[in-house]
Amino acid sequence: MKNVLKALSRFQNEVPTIHEETKGFNYTYSNLNSIFKVIKPLLKKHGLGFYQNLDNRNLVTTVYHVESGEQIQSSSAIPEVTLKGMNDFQTLGSG
Repeated sequence: MKNVLKALSRFQNEVPTIHEETKGFNYTYSNLNSIFKVIKPLLKKHGLGFYQNLDNRNLVTTVYHVESGEQIQSSSAIPEVTLKGMNDFQTLGSG
């Protein structure tokens, strides 16, 4: 697990602040395309990749180290309540 942790630490130290440039009703946020433009080259540089899948009402994110195959997983519960005008993933991101 030391390879993925070391690479993840280097990645995190290099990722700049991603500015919130997309306007919502009463808020601004970083859209997914803007985030990917920033992180994809840095993930590649540090030999990392990630994928996400749904397991019941949980969003499971796996970050992996390409060379060693080591991985870290995290899980986020998708809210049972949907806020007005938002889909499940927007509700998850708003909390």
